[in-house]
Amino acid sequence: MPQCRWVGNLGPSASATLTVTGLVEIASVFTNTAQVNASGTADPDSTPGNNIEIEDDQGSVIVTALTPFGAWADQFNLPPGQKGPDADGDGMANLEEWIAGTDPRYPSDVLEIIQAAY
Repeated sequence: MPQCRWVGNLGPSASATLTVTGLVEIASVFTNTAQVNASGTADPDSTPGNNIEIEDDQGSVIVTALTPFGAWADQFNLPPGQKGPDADGDGMANLEEWIAGTDPRYPSDVLEIIQAAY
């Protein structure tokens, strides 16, 4: 369901940045669109609030949202959906490397338990 966020009033030639932060539970691709909703100044080539994409008062950006594991895999150039393979051959699957906080590119970077107590 679309949600509206407002940046407030802007003067002529002014700009604003809108930052949206959220928790991703399922990786997906989203299109975020922003549009001038009202203007006190006439614009000969667009009408505010009419949702016509080709006018210069509307813009969109495509965002690829990753899960936390997918974002981790992306930083190491691993496929985000492959939790099982062992990228560096150290005996730890990618998911285990993610949980341990180790680098899946280097077999020498392993989770090492120095001492266990019970």
